[in-house]
Amino acid sequence: MGWSILQKKADIDFNYLIEVLRDTARGKSIIDPVYQSVSQDSDPLAKLTPRQREIIALAATGIDASVIAGQVGLAAVTVRQELSKIYSILIPNAKPGTDLRTSAVMLYLRESRRDED
Repeated sequence: MGWSILQKKADIDFNYLIEVLRDTARGKSIIDPVYQSVSQDSDPLAKLTPRQREIIALAATGIDASVIAGQVGLAAVTVRQELSKIYSILIPNAKPGTDLRTSAVMLYLRESRRDED
């Protein structure tokens, strides 16, 4: 069973609200960015926006940025920019030679599996 926290007086985009309600109904938990600092240390995925979580989930299936772009309705360059942001959030202190996409996907898979338990 999912749960979500949204600030009551927040200026929330209608599409974001719908996405939160759907994800919550599917058993996912969403924390409004205002409250994210509470769980960021225990859940690195909480630092990602819903769109970024969608993109890294698709990246975890092995498809490239142009295919992801088609599936989420964005330009491929925008998806690449979002992936770069995701990498910097999930792998902030990458050592030289680290494959950022592989590391981020592995972290995403590990953490999303833990969320299911």
